[in-house]
Amino acid sequence: MIKRLLLTISALPLLASCGVVTERGVYEGIRANQKAQSPVGAEGATMKQLPDYDQYKKQREGITNR
Repeated sequence: MIKRLLLTISALPLLASCGVVTERGVYEGIRANQKAQSPVGAEGATMKQLPDYDQYKKQREGITNR
């Protein structure tokens, strides 16, 4: 009985972390959605796509530091 209780208590933080929404996850989800909706073979499609998260974060930090 005690082992089951300890197992349940130790599993709760692991289960809670599965639902964590991060800024990177949201951005990458938006980026993937945009990429999926862009027409195949469209000219300039690569120019309109969002940069990866690291580039986005650098640009964002550069704007906020001014």
